[in-house]
Amino acid sequence: MSANAREFLRTQREWLKAALQPAMLLYLLVIPVLWAALTAILVVEQNRTFDGAVQQGGNLARLF
Repeated sequence: MSANAREFLRTQREWLKAALQPAMLLYLLVIPVLWAALTAILVVEQNRTFDGAVQQGGNLARLF
């Protein structure tokens, strides 16, 4: 095995050891949860805005 291959394997093992730390795993879990929560909030807000626009359009139609 060449020196470059050994260096590559050593750095890969170090990277894997660092990536499997509890904080890193927690971040990998928290980030998708935050995106899912943000998506849910935005969907609810979008539906509320759409319903308000339909209501206001109906009110204007009744006015004229």
